[in-house]
Amino acid sequence: MYEHQRDQLYSQQYNIDSVAFATENAKATVDTVRAMKAASKELKTQFKQKEFDIDKIDSLNDQMADLLEYNEEVQEVLGQSYTTPEDIDEDGLMDELDALELDLEEDLENEIGNGEIPSYLRDDPLPAAPEEKPLGAMPNPPNEVPEAPTTDVVQQKETAEKA
Repeated sequence: MYEHQRDQLYSQQYNIDSVAFATENAKATVDTVRAMKAASKELKTQFKQKEFDIDKIDSLNDQMADLLEYNEEVQEVLGQSYTTPEDIDEDGLMDELDALELDLEEDLENEIGNGEIPSYLRDDPLPAAPEEKPLGAMPNPPNEVPEAPTTDVVQQKETAEKA
């Protein structure tokens, strides 16, 4: 009998909670719809203004793109080096670089062909570490740290300085 009453109470509580949730949900929906209507009205008012003419916006966008392109040209001109001539033959420079690379390869082949390892690849032994102490080095660090003066000592010094 008690279990049946308990189940009925749980069912009643569930029904009340469901109705309360549905009521809150309905209120939230009404608030959302009101907010959407107000936003829609505000957006319609804003879009009716002369600043929202799509042709003018497109024209403005084109002008901005042109200005940014012009700015890049100005920056490029300002970034040019005064010492570098404008008529550099890049093909000639690449030919010269290729010739230098060939010379380097020939030099390496000659050094390796002689059985000699290039100097930058050799494992030369490092010099021995010095056994002497450097000049000005502290002979022996102190073993004890001196104590800081107490307030009595500081007060005595202040009194002596005043006198």
